Amino acid sequence: MLVSELISIIIPIYNVEDYLERCIKSIQQQTYKNLEIILVNDGSTDGSTEVALEFCQMDPRIKLVNKKNGGLSDARNVGIDVCKGKYIVFVDSDDYVEARYVELLYKSLVSNNAQMAVCSFNIVNDNGSVIKRKLVSEKKNEIITGREMLNRVMRADGYKYVVAWNKIYASNLLEDLRFEKGKLYEDEFFNFEVSYNLTKVSFVAEPLYNYVQRAGSIKLSELTNEKIEMQKEMHEKRISFYKDNKDKELYERAIQMYCNWMVNIVIEARGIINRDLLKSFKRSKKVFLLSMCTRQSSYGEKIQDCIAIFSLFVAAKIKKRRKEKIEND
Repeated sequence: MLVSELISIIIPIYNVEDYLERCIKSIQQQTYKNLEIILVNDGSTDGSTEVALEFCQMDPRIKLVNKKNGGLSDARNVGIDVCKGKYIVFVDSDDYVEARYVELLYKSLVSNNAQMAVCSFNIVNDNGSVIKRKLVSEKKNEIITGREMLNRVMRADGYKYVVAWNKIYASNLLEDLRFEKGKLYEDEFFNFEVSYNLTKVSFVAEPLYNYVQRAGSIKLSELTNEKIEMQKEMHEKRISFYKDNKDKELYERAIQMYCNWMVNIVIEARGIINRDLLKSFKRSKKVFLLSMCTRQSSYGEKIQDCIAIFSLFVAAKIKKRRKEKIEND
């Protein structure tokens, strides 16, 4: 029988009055009971604070930490700083989890002597109806290295390996590592640093986390120059990370991912992207040249990169037309 170690669940809160009760109740109802539930109130201005206080009075496992607004990364970091658990789990306050979420992640991690365990998840609407199911593994008990997981990150659906909230971490992994404050896409910046040197990552195929996709939350109108700039910075940092670690395969894959992203974003952000960003993309000819020379690039990608050296817009238009043709066939 597994020893019941203390597990810290860190829940950042910011203006989620309508969602918070469901989130906290789903944690209270966990089959695994030895929990420290840390609510980090990131300067909420709605009724979230009052909701959190009510739960603190009802359940001694729940602690409320109030702080000035600093963003999701800062709130998570505060939670890491004060938590006492041997293991750490992150849950976003507008989401909720299945009853065996903690139990099965913990069992997978401990029984496999892993440093991180990852579960599948559901994308649900506000009412809880499943929109999509995202499986991290087709196998019942798959175990890979952190580096192998980072290789999967650079697939088309790789974000399911990136997010912080479908995982349990050994707390010693985060002793000297924190989320970068003030960053959008904070999980992207955090993911490769925390995962790269892991010798064992275990997977739970069962969807245990429910990610709530709020009505209208994914719109082109929400794409801003700040977000594009942050995505660009993430790609460049990831490339530098693999280069510094002398990992040729992941370095080359990261370069190709960056090139594909630049070609795609020129079309997706048309009418939004500003001149300075466009100029920075046009100065990236060296990156496209590097991508052309890698083994990781397909024949089609090499042609795309060759065209992009001369005109990023032409490469983007050709890619868009090819995509539309495939969809219409």
